[in-house]
Amino acid sequence: MRLPPVPPTYMHRHHLAAALARVSDPAFDAAELFYASHSQWPLARPSGERRNSSKVSPERIHIAVFDSSFNPPTRAHLAISLTSYPPPTDLSTLSSRATPTAISPPTDDEPYTARLLLLSARNVDKTLKPGDATFVQRVEMMRLQALDMEDKRSPRATAGERGDDPSNGNVAVAALNHPTFVGKSDILLRWLRQRFKTTTSTATPRPEPEVRLTFLIGTDTLMRLFIPKYYTPEPRLGSGMTAHLQKLFTTDGSDIVVAHRGATAQAREEEERFILSHESCVDLVTRGKLRFVRAGEVGAEEREMSSTRVRKALVARDEGEARLLMGTRVAEYVLGEGLYQVP
Repeated sequence: MRLPPVPPTYMHRHHLAAALARVSDPAFDAAELFYASHSQWPLARPSGERRNSSKVSPERIHIAVFDSSFNPPTRAHLAISLTSYPPPTDLSTLSSRATPTAISPPTDDEPYTARLLLLSARNVDKTLKPGDATFVQRVEMMRLQALDMEDKRSPRATAGERGDDPSNGNVAVAALNHPTFVGKSDILLRWLRQRFKTTTSTATPRPEPEVRLTFLIGTDTLMRLFIPKYYTPEPRLGSGMTAHLQKLFTTDGSDIVVAHRGATAQAREEEERFILSHESCVDLVTRGKLRFVRAGEVGAEEREMSSTRVRKALVARDEGEARLLMGTRVAEYVLGEGLYQVP
């Protein structure tokens, strides 16, 4: 099976701008691919392009989708993007008083086979703050993060960096136009199926791969997931929050993995109270549709990093603080572009 070609490693800015304008059109009902690690993403790297002998079943694809504003990407974004698929969560272990300090053992429960950095371009035309990153610049920074993710797959990666995970070398950058996770899941699954249908094969045709999506989110996003006002009736998605969530978790078969954002006991307690006080959350945890990043995969220092801290550091002309919060590639880009440095 061969997929349509992916965009070149570098896209000129006017091409990026034109593509993002197309995505921001309310009538746009697909996803736009801006970068991929190799020609056949999200399938396994073609044999001629493989860097090691890792094998991934072509019949089952499990994509870790990290949807964010990337304004700018931080070391926390990178750490969350590289987390492995965790085992189901025991509700009794959510308590901040029982937080383990070491990385949990790996699970064989359908590990990720590919990764996707996703941007919602619905608000491309909104007024940006002075010094803010344009959506073109955000896509360029997302590509730089993708390159950092690929580096973690390199044989040079040290122990504990998950350098042996083949999905780290199977990364893509894309954008779509929908604000909710159920809408994003619906669009991505239809877009991927269309890509598979347009493939050409010189060998015996293979069945269309089964695709599963897991969205990586923070606790703040988890809380918004259960606010009814964010769900408006849509023919494909349902008439309200309950119908939307039913489609996301049952019809589409997608799931959610939460990365704890706060490193303090108070932050963990607030998260625990929210989950245990919402019947929908408890049900999803019990069913294994809502899981939590393994302790230790996102460090305490990284959990306190945010794009807001980067922007504040640059407004204060604190280049050292800003560099500490970002990866080297992204930091050089941000400083070179003069981003967030309001006169």
